[in-house]
Amino acid sequence: MDQRLLAMIVTKIIVPRRSNHSTLNEGDLIIMYCIKHNVQVDWIYVIHDHMLKAKRLIYFKLLYVILVSKFIKYFGIDVEDELEESNGLLNQTSNKNLHKNGLSQGRKWMGSC
Repeated sequence: MDQRLLAMIVTKIIVPRRSNHSTLNEGDLIIMYCIKHNVQVDWIYVIHDHMLKAKRLIYFKLLYVILVSKFIKYFGIDVEDELEESNGLLNQTSNKNLHKNGLSQGRKWMGSC
């Protein structure tokens, strides 16, 4: 897997943050290493840690919508009076942004050297 594509997946999907997706921190690098070298990861810990940071720190995002929704449904939590926030176009990654990051699509997304 291409390093840049993996970095984008880590910083936008696995442990998303509001900005600065091009600078990787130590945790991002550890996750990337584990994925590339098939090292087992305690994903429960990773998600739990990220959820706690999203609660405390403004620059962390909480994007585990499907996972959280399943927990809410399973435990029967009432969310009737909760605020809704739509996921607009600003939160989507377009082909243009992928090309700007040096990625191109043939049969799969890959970086250009």
